[in-house]
Amino acid sequence: MLIGVTGQIGAGKSTAAAILKSFGAAVVDADKIGRQVVDDNPPLLRWLVRAFGDRILNRRGNLDRRRLAALAFENDASGQRLNQLVHPYLLKELHRQVKGHVRA
Repeated sequence: MLIGVTGQIGAGKSTAAAILKSFGAAVVDADKIGRQVVDDNPPLLRWLVRAFGDRILNRRGNLDRRRLAALAFENDASGQRLNQLVHPYLLKELHRQVKGHVRA
């Protein structure tokens, strides 16, 4: 069985996932995957810098997620651009992890 838990910030997704996990369910966290795919894919980070500017980087050259979020969610077009860049990487990893838990 595959269950997706969705909702807005503060809706209780983490709590629901923890309850499911306490009953033995495998939990695949799309938020964690979203962070992971940027950290693990330098080409994606370069695309993000091209789209949003180098101000999304901290002094060490790593992604400053708060700055990116502020820019990406200024308007619908910026949010769509972020999704266009990140979602292919995120979905590929999400499918890989889900497939690892689903039994035929």
